[in-house]
Amino acid sequence: MRNHVRVVVIGGGVVGASVLYHLTKAGWKDVLLIERAELTSGSTWHAAGGMHTVNGDPNVAKLQQYTINLYQELEQISGQSCGMHITGGILLAGTRERMDWLRMTQARGRYLGMELELISTDEAARLFQRYLIFELGFHRLELACYGFNERAIRHSERVGYVCEGVKRRAYLRHGEWQDAVQYALLREDLE
Repeated sequence: MRNHVRVVVIGGGVVGASVLYHLTKAGWKDVLLIERAELTSGSTWHAAGGMHTVNGDPNVAKLQQYTINLYQELEQISGQSCGMHITGGILLAGTRERMDWLRMTQARGRYLGMELELISTDEAARLFQRYLIFELGFHRLELACYGFNERAIRHSERVGYVCEGVKRRAYLRHGEWQDAVQYALLREDLE
């Protein structure tokens, strides 16, 4: 082992490994990484998954996007899979303020070169249905709406759910019994 190096990186987690990688990529040769056990055996392994690029801080969002691209680059350079599976995601807005935030986030993401799009609630529901049935293997999806909630009933029918009946006085809500309109969607309804 050498007695002198230009840089010592302490800790072989995701941050330490990244610092070492970027130093060597920049041409530094006199560097050393010290890890007490094995690489990524500390707190890094706890945080596996959960990578996203949507963040309120544009600098953090850009760093997150860079990280995703870096993993793809590492797979190409090494010929080894990092085990990363990019699935995307859906963020929903239940209020006008949340919708404004999503619009701002989409605009910022476009500026940072990210693929973000705004979709309707119907499109989101259809994506979710297809994911549950074709990716997770469900053969039947069920839902129930309060009988008085005409908006939810219209939405359910618009995205392909089939009414299977009404359960009378099925749910107690604010001290009163409410009917439940029962819906289902079968795999063959989407094929």
